[in-house]
Amino acid sequence: MPPGRKSTRHQPAESLAREVARFYDAKAQELWGTKFHDRPLLIERNVILSELNHTPVPNIIRERGWENLVTNLPRHSKNLVEEFYANIHAIGDDYSFTTLLRGVTIRVTPSLISSIHRVPRVEHSDYPYDPSSPLCPSKPVMATLFCANDGSWDSGSNIIYTSRFTDDTLALCHVMFYNLFPIRHTSDIGVTRARFLYALLTGVPIDFGRHFCSVILEAFETKAKRKCLPFPCLITLIALAHQVPLPRNDPIVSHTTAIGNSTLQLSLSHLKRAAPPRPNVHNLKRAAPPRPNVHKEVTQLAPALEIPSSTSDGPSTSTAPALVTLQTVMEFIVGMEERLSARLDCLEQRQSRLEQRQSRLEQDVRTIPSLADR
Repeated sequence: MPPGRKSTRHQPAESLAREVARFYDAKAQELWGTKFHDRPLLIERNVILSELNHTPVPNIIRERGWENLVTNLPRHSKNLVEEFYANIHAIGDDYSFTTLLRGVTIRVTPSLISSIHRVPRVEHSDYPYDPSSPLCPSKPVMATLFCANDGSWDSGSNIIYTSRFTDDTLALCHVMFYNLFPIRHTSDIGVTRARFLYALLTGVPIDFGRHFCSVILEAFETKAKRKCLPFPCLITLIALAHQVPLPRNDPIVSHTTAIGNSTLQLSLSHLKRAAPPRPNVHNLKRAAPPRPNVHKEVTQLAPALEIPSSTSDGPSTSTAPALVTLQTVMEFIVGMEERLSARLDCLEQRQSRLEQRQSRLEQDVRTIPSLADR
């Protein structure tokens, strides 16, 4: 061997060992391939707190010491986040669990999360609420706080539409949807997130370390394949704190647009739009009429979407109505996609419950002695 050159004979073996170390065991590797690989991520967004002083968001974040949850977030590796979830095991009663990241074993606990993300621990808190406790807010109480004294919440429904919320509540929701209690569709929230939002608005202490672990474990245990994986940026901070090696060929996902005044106003204008009427299911069975031209379709759709008509206050242009129409149609499509996603999530949850019932019935059948054994 020429002097000064190092042997590369063992590099393939080291590379193979590094590849094997990606997964805790064969089951984790199978979970990655069947459950977590290519699942969408709910990416946190940096928040420009100085631009949101007209909302309660900066005070709520600063009073809780949660600035590090919404600022200076790192870019993340999609592969690393998927492996973090696939390698979860040894789940404890205190919301702790163990995972493996590129050969590094990490015991994730609420205290570890508070230490790495530099958020204070809360030892005693009424949140998460005990449903049987008088301190647990009722649906009308939460609706009154969210919707400016409109305390109506259908007792038979477990969701409330965010289009009814005040602007201040929606501003906090916008941060919550990405950084605090991530969710894919934003047109409505369920009782669990409503209680979290209520605690935020009323100053109830929240142990974010425990909350983080709880949300992670819920995403790990769900059978819904469309459910997004939350907290990729915070998971990356855990990896960096434990000096997890990141191969150069790992794709790094860039940040999305930060939440500031302009992005918040666009989001509020979208969320405040009323939900369109539900289609008549009986009409869906009829044959579709011949398709008219696109211009006629948009013209017929515009009144239903409440497109503002042109006024005589200023000179009209030939492009302005078309731009307004296109923007409104796009908002309508986005809203429809969110509602469809929410309904698909509900169907997957129902399917999961049916599978659990079927499994219990099969176990009961197996325990019944057969006629031959009698």
